[in-house]
Amino acid sequence: MLLLLSLLFRAHLIELFGCTAVKHQYPVDLLPPGRCHPKGKKWTIDFAIRPDKQFKRSLMLVEAKGYPTDTFLTNLSILEATNPNLFKSLFLIFDRNIPDNRMITNLRKTNSYAKGKVLTLQEFVERNSLTLI
Repeated sequence: MLLLLSLLFRAHLIELFGCTAVKHQYPVDLLPPGRCHPKGKKWTIDFAIRPDKQFKRSLMLVEAKGYPTDTFLTNLSILEATNPNLFKSLFLIFDRNIPDNRMITNLRKTNSYAKGKVLTLQEFVERNSLTLI
């Protein structure tokens, strides 16, 4: 199911931003090398939309989720703590319903930047005047 969501969402992103703007599997450094993570810790975010000065668009990161796993929630927390600018550029898109999860609920309620950045696929499609394939 998650692969289907990812492919479907990629098609919508390409429709919106063009093929050259959409990068699939965008690596982000979460932690530098250290004792716990000798090679550092990375998170591969599903999609990045490259910045474009002509359209006044900054970098956008998009993570398509079926359900927020513990690993995902940990990575999200680390990103918020270590790189607030990247964290603010992140959109979370869930396949059907936004899960009843305390962290996701808090993110939607307490962070003014997150308003409109935690969506279902259907909400994303409607907001951008797309049609589901």
